[in-house]
Amino acid sequence: MTDEHQHGGFWTTLPGILTGIAAIITAIGAVIGGLAAAGAFDRPTPSPTAATSTAAAATATPTAAFLVSCTGDLETGIGGHLSVSQPTYVATQDMCVTALNLYETTGGTGMATIELDGATVYSIDLDNFDSIGEEGAGSGERYVRLGRVIGVASGQMLSIDYSGCVNCGGLTVYFDASAR
Repeated sequence: MTDEHQHGGFWTTLPGILTGIAAIITAIGAVIGGLAAAGAFDRPTPSPTAATSTAAAATATPTAAFLVSCTGDLETGIGGHLSVSQPTYVATQDMCVTALNLYETTGGTGMATIELDGATVYSIDLDNFDSIGEEGAGSGERYVRLGRVIGVASGQMLSIDYSGCVNCGGLTVYFDASAR
C-alpha cells in the first residue's frame, strides 16, 4: 500500500464525507425535534387569573385571545352594560372584567353569550337563570363572580349575542371591571 492510502483514511473519501454530513444533519434534526417536543418553540399564551366561581348554571368558555394581563395592582370603578338597545361595548382603556350583574325581566329561555371580538367568553343559561350566581336586590337579578377574569384591551369589543335565546329582550348585563 502507498502512504497516500494509509494516512487519508475513511473520512477523506467521498463515502466517508457523505456519511459524516448525513450524521451531522441527523444530529441537528434530533436536537430540533427534541426541543420542539419539549415546547421550546411554543408561543406563550397569556392566561387570565383565576377567581372563585359561584355560577352554577353559567359556563365560561376560554376561546378569546386576552391581550391584557389582569395580575398585579388594579384600580377599580370601571363598568358598562350590554343590552338589546346597546349590544356592544368598545373598551376605551385596558380593563379586567371580574363580575357580571344579570337583569332578566321577560322570562327568556335558551342561551345568551358574552363575546370578546366575536369569540365567546361567557355563556348565560336563561333556562336555569334562578340558579345562576347570587340573587340580587330584586327578583330577576343575579350577580355572578366570574370563574376567571376577562382581560379586555383598549379598542376591543365586548358584545352580547341573543341568537340562542327566545324572548331575551329584557336581559341586560352590567359588568364590573378594574383597570391599570
